[in-house]
Amino acid sequence: ATRRMMTDVQKADLVAMNPSHYAVALRYDAKTMKAPRVVAKGADLVAFEIRRVAEAHKVPIFEHPQFARALYFTSDIGKEVSPRLYVAVAQVLTYIYQLTGRSAPGTSPRAAHGNGKGNGKGKGKPKLPVLTIDPELSEPRPPGMAEVPRMQDAIRGRPPGTGANPGRGPQSGVEA
Repeated sequence: ATRRMMTDVQKADLVAMNPSHYAVALRYDAKTMKAPRVVAKGADLVAFEIRRVAEAHKVPIFEHPQFARALYFTSDIGKEVSPRLYVAVAQVLTYIYQLTGRSAPGTSPRAAHGNGKGNGKGKGKPKLPVLTIDPELSEPRPPGMAEVPRMQDAIRGRPPGTGANPGRGPQSGVEA
């Protein structure tokens, strides 16, 4: 699985890093994907290996701890990024496309260099995006633990929020 993941890093559009602890590789093809997909992710030694492969294959590396952590903690390999991160991911991909001279998927090649008007000299290096990321997204938490009471309610056919122990606790109006 790790070998395949490293092969997928070679084709990534971007690797987000927290500079050494977390790495997440993204790929986006507007023709075949609704949203960017996570092709690889890892922590510590795996993050280091993702970075090494990305550097060897000239995949752009974007160092932003909160962005990398948010991607790491809210994503799964092979899945689309969380809708809560669409804006941030779009901003970073646009920035990377501008830096590398590539056009963003679904745009003309001129879009990577402004509006196509003017003397063709461009405006220099694109401006680094200012990312606004919900701090809650960049914190580790046990996967799915917050959902357990709601899942139990759904399994038992109860309305959400009635709790796993009906008739006890503040949710039912009776003190435990």
